[in-house]
Amino acid sequence: MQSWFRMFNIFFLLWYVRGAVASPGFGIGSHVSTLDKHGSLDNGIHQTSGGLHSNTTKLLPRKKCNGAEITHRHVMYTVRRIHTAIMFSDPFPHLYIKNIFHPKVYACMIGAIPKTLRGYEPLMKKLPRYWMNLMDEKGSVERRLFSSGSLDFGSQFWNSFAKHFGSALLKKTYMNKFNLTVSLRSPESTKHVFWTMALSRDLPGIEVGPHTDVDNKLVTVLYYLPKDTQVTRSLGTLMLRSKNKRIQPQGSKWESWKDPDFEVVKRADFVPNSVFAFAPCHSSWHAVPKFSGRHARDTIQAFINSPDRLNPRKAPCAP
Repeated sequence: MQSWFRMFNIFFLLWYVRGAVASPGFGIGSHVSTLDKHGSLDNGIHQTSGGLHSNTTKLLPRKKCNGAEITHRHVMYTVRRIHTAIMFSDPFPHLYIKNIFHPKVYACMIGAIPKTLRGYEPLMKKLPRYWMNLMDEKGSVERRLFSSGSLDFGSQFWNSFAKHFGSALLKKTYMNKFNLTVSLRSPESTKHVFWTMALSRDLPGIEVGPHTDVDNKLVTVLYYLPKDTQVTRSLGTLMLRSKNKRIQPQGSKWESWKDPDFEVVKRADFVPNSVFAFAPCHSSWHAVPKFSGRHARDTIQAFINSPDRLNPRKAPCAP
């Protein structure tokens, strides 16, 4: 009996190792950092159970949560992901990280995303982009009541999310990560910095031209929130380069897509549980191409800001 059990263990071990070698996304430690032939970033840990590297559509786990599920351990998971991430330098310093949130937190996030536009507000006229505030410049995360007296979808969860992931710890982590660029600004503009955060929904037809972001944004953080694994990579933010080394030292006017001066360098793929982040600087050109179809582009747009009263100005991008 013992001999049979020993043989079973040997065969099981051989099968297990063979599966590990054969599977490019095996386990939790298959960390890659590549640029595919289409210029798409691929950096992070591939989640086999969630099917992030699958070519077929698969609904991701989702859960209805009230926010109490988020723990300090979950926050530290995200802090470590940022701290250990590779900093890319081309065409400007940026991060692109997969599995940025603990899987349990991301399941709650997907479950709390509003199914309709109720609670969202148009961000700009004639632009199909809608906005729901999660944290304002005063640090408030309280959600308003509808006229019916009921809270909007997922209010308790999103209040808790903003408190945990709009914390001083996360702010310090991102600021330290982008210190080379942020430190080129005036010291005064990096004092009294604060988070703002919002749920954003882009509908088909939106198009955002090349720009570098406004001066008061010290760090831009875009969390991507696809609900499934269907290929929607093309909805990701594009990073551009000006052939003539054009800069945008002040303001953030959207330039024309037809301008031949801009060339696409990379795309931060729109895949589940990922983040694209950078420190706005003179040449941090990025854009969102026009898209069509049935997919919405759900994101959390978070910014570490400098107060306008300090008259902040962008600086050159760190080399």
